[in-house]
Amino acid sequence: VEVELETGPYAFTYRKRWVRDRETVLEVTRPIHEQLTGRDAHDRVDEILRETLDKDLWRALRLDQGAALKQASFGATTLSRALDAAVGGDIAGEREDALWDRIEAENSRYWTKTGRPRDAYARALAEYEDARAAVEDAREHLRSLDEMSTEVEKLASQADKLARAAAEAEDARKGLERRLQEVAEVRNRRLAAVAAHDRAVATHAAAATERTRREEQVQRLDAATDELNKIIAEVDDAEPEHDVLAGDAARAGEEAARLRTAWEEARLVYERSRQDADLLRWKIEVSQLRERVRRVEEARRDATEAEETIEAISVDGETLAAIEAGYLQVVELRAAVDRALPEVQVEALKDLVIVIDGNDVALTRDGTHDVSMHGSTELVIPDIARVVVTAGTEGADIVGELQEAESEFAALCERAGVSGVEDARTQADRKADAERSSKAARETIERDLADLSFEELTHKLKSLSSRIETYRQQYGDESRLPGDHTEAQEAEAKAKQALDAARIAFEAAEKTAGVAKERLDVLRNAAAGRAGKLEIARNAVASARSLLDAARAEHEDDAIYAAAEEAADAVAAAKRAIADCDMQLRDLDAETLDTLVANAQELTKRRREELAAVVQRKKERTLKLTFETERGPAKLLDEAETRLVEAERRYESLDRRAKSAAVLRDTFNKHRATAHRRYIQPFRNEIERLGRIVFGSTFAVSMNEDLSIETRTLEGETLAFSQLSTGAQEQLGVLSRLACARLVSDEGGVPVVLDDALGWTDPERLDLMGAAISSAADTCQVIILTCVPDRYAAVGKARTVRI
Repeated sequence: VEVELETGPYAFTYRKRWVRDRETVLEVTRPIHEQLTGRDAHDRVDEILRETLDKDLWRALRLDQGAALKQASFGATTLSRALDAAVGGDIAGEREDALWDRIEAENSRYWTKTGRPRDAYARALAEYEDARAAVEDAREHLRSLDEMSTEVEKLASQADKLARAAAEAEDARKGLERRLQEVAEVRNRRLAAVAAHDRAVATHAAAATERTRREEQVQRLDAATDELNKIIAEVDDAEPEHDVLAGDAARAGEEAARLRTAWEEARLVYERSRQDADLLRWKIEVSQLRERVRRVEEARRDATEAEETIEAISVDGETLAAIEAGYLQVVELRAAVDRALPEVQVEALKDLVIVIDGNDVALTRDGTHDVSMHGSTELVIPDIARVVVTAGTEGADIVGELQEAESEFAALCERAGVSGVEDARTQADRKADAERSSKAARETIERDLADLSFEELTHKLKSLSSRIETYRQQYGDESRLPGDHTEAQEAEAKAKQALDAARIAFEAAEKTAGVAKERLDVLRNAAAGRAGKLEIARNAVASARSLLDAARAEHEDDAIYAAAEEAADAVAAAKRAIADCDMQLRDLDAETLDTLVANAQELTKRRREELAAVVQRKKERTLKLTFETERGPAKLLDEAETRLVEAERRYESLDRRAKSAAVLRDTFNKHRATAHRRYIQPFRNEIERLGRIVFGSTFAVSMNEDLSIETRTLEGETLAFSQLSTGAQEQLGVLSRLACARLVSDEGGVPVVLDDALGWTDPERLDLMGAAISSAADTCQVIILTCVPDRYAAVGKARTVRI
């Protein structure tokens, strides 16, 4: 790789070669001539570039292939000077940069990057805050001791009050407990009355149950007698209907049996006619299957023969094309040889013999002989002359190409196993015919087999043939068969109609017989049910009468009713005793008294616990007050205040210097930012000038402080850079680099390098981008590397170098 460069006062040519015979060569032509090789050349180029090249600017103006579509970083010193010059100032010089560095260094002695105190300043601040906190703690300690002394006095007074309240609660509890004993006596009497009531209720329940049981026994006997009389009447009414239904059922059964026999006979006729139709259909199918088997067998033989032919012939379409191309090359080269080599024509003026390259050639008078010159040719006229003719080098080269082409053509034919083009074409045609035959055979096989395999097809043929043979063995002579399959189908249809009619008649008769039988069965079942019910009713009457007689023998009805009335009177007396006790308890307010006693007990307990807690806390506070007073809290406060004065003095000294450094940095930075905003405008103007070539007159941008594009406005619509399409981001990235290069061109600058950019840009926009690149190239150098030159066809002033 060789490059010619101009940078600063230098102009030089630099060449490098890698892999084999590696070398590095440098020749400087300006300002003084230098010539170096190897490592010296490499180091000298690095030295020149460090001296003259703004590397930040070089990186910013280069757009690499495949790089992320992020904006360039325009923090280069060269760009700052160019922008400053554009606004007529001299702000971003080296003196200002050095002063800013010193201000930053001084500020960083006191402050971190996030604005927090650091090092000695931070330690002084921490010591000052600790000392101030210690003073506050000492003062708080003294206040707490005063509050503790007051608290001890309050606790003593509170303990006296709680002691008196505890005594009063104890007296109230004892008075309530005496009232509670009287309530307990009344409650005991009530419990006795409740027990008596429960016993009376149980006795009354037993007597009432016995009376109910006796009444139910009487009712059960009356109901059983009524049911027995009802069933006897039903039996007498059902006997005439049973005789009529029995006769109907017998006649319907006989008719159904007769029609069943007729149906069976029709079914036999139908089965025979169906088998006749099947036999004729099987014969047709067997004939068709045999034909399919024959066609498949023939097609399989044809496919086998075709595959053998295809396998035997190695010439296919590609091979034939290669042989024909080789043959055409040989023919063309032969024609070229004939045109390129000189020809000598010998005309005999009399009969003679000439010698050409040692071979005798006899010529008659006026006869001619043409000789093509290959290399050097010797022509001898015996005893007269010897002529040597030598062909030129161009002809010899073509002859060499011809020999090479002929050798390659012969090798192709040998690999294909053919003698020449015609043989190859014949073999290829044979192979193509075989392939067509193979395809046709496969299609025949696939069509005749359909969804069957060959084995399934032959098995189906054998199965149908076996069915035909079985029929012949079963029915013998076939002369009675219908004339063809159609007649057999018609006979089958007629037999089917007769079968259906016989079946329908039988089913109707069978249904009629079934209905008659069902009605007779229902009647018989009803008669059986009535007989059973009659037996059950007679048993029920006998059982009810027996139970009632036994019960009356044990207790008469009047005795049971009298016992129930006595038990009811005892229950009423017990209820009156319970009501008397409840009235006494209400007078004594028993429920409220329980609550009052429980509350008095809890109150007494709480008063005692509160008194004990106050006495304990008074004791603890007194002990702690004594201990803290002995430590000398006033002396500790004096020592803390002394330390605070010293820490405050050290902190205020450093604080004044730190705040001064911060004020200086903020002030200087504010003026730097003001200057920075002043020279953003020229850069923005240059981007918009180039951008209007591409996007039209409504194009505008806004810039960030770091000189990156913040927003783009087009046709009144403003979008952030991140919201733009990939193509638009790529186009703005190229335009901003071109604008930067134009601004710094007077300062020397560097080329804009676009490595296969604009891959996301549509064709119409590519033409406009080409015009913008061409316009920028008026004042700066633009280098485009691409493997797609049509992408940059619209760059009018481009000079193309193909590698």
